[in-house]
Amino acid sequence: MILVEPANGDIFTRENLQAIVELTKEGWQLPYSSRVDSISNFQHTIAEEDDLIVADLIIQPLQMTDEQLLYVKQIALNEPLLKNRLISKTGHVSGVNVTMQLPGTNPMEAMEIAEVVRELVTDFKLKQPDLTLHLSGMVMMNNAFGEASIKDNSSLIPLMYGIVLLVL
Repeated sequence: MILVEPANGDIFTRENLQAIVELTKEGWQLPYSSRVDSISNFQHTIAEEDDLIVADLIIQPLQMTDEQLLYVKQIALNEPLLKNRLISKTGHVSGVNVTMQLPGTNPMEAMEIAEVVRELVTDFKLKQPDLTLHLSGMVMMNNAFGEASIKDNSSLIPLMYGIVLLVL
């Protein structure tokens, strides 16, 4: 999950919604991604006469009118499948959830994905300095355990040996 927090506190601006659209597209390029969910690609259904039209909730946000922005905000903040899942109840943060299907053949898979995701976030922050991006989820958590043990091996174990030598 990539959590997007705009400095202005409102995800429903043209620029911030464009960032969500771009992150959603980038999510599909991540290794082992099998699904990407965000408010931008949420399948919204509307009825027109006898027809049902299903489309992404947000299409070309930079060209949206103020009325369209308000409409999208109203839908997103009241849709039970989005509210408090991919959008906060006040609309001040939103998430892009990338589902990964790890083949389980390489113990370094989580580390590889975490590295690529961090590069994506770093590059994205350079293009969008008004956004704060946070990383969460199972892949990041699984990777954190490996990173913590590597860090411990490089700092705590030598320290432990040093203390043992001093005591002897």
